[in-house]
Amino acid sequence: MVNMKSETKINLISCYWNDPDLIEVADVFLSDLTQSLQKLQNALKKENWEDIGQVAHYIKGGAASAGFSDYAGLCADLQLSAQKGDMNQMLPLADDVISLGRQLRSC
Repeated sequence: MVNMKSETKINLISCYWNDPDLIEVADVFLSDLTQSLQKLQNALKKENWEDIGQVAHYIKGGAASAGFSDYAGLCADLQLSAQKGDMNQMLPLADDVISLGRQLRSC
């Protein structure tokens, strides 16, 4: 568990860590996550709220499927704030999605 800027705790290890069949799902998600986080950073630089929401949605689905439910919830919050255009909430959430995404582990 790690604290984020919002003081919420998030589990950085997939809940599939002890399932040899499902851990592969987490490993595939993690191998694709670097590219998705780069897309998120690019969208942030361009201040493209629609792309931020779309990338957050994509990451959210992968995270949920890979057993990272806490991280998926964080991505859902980012997606919602992007849809609302709420930059005050969106920027800290995006920072958390990026920094915590780099720390996720399958086991």
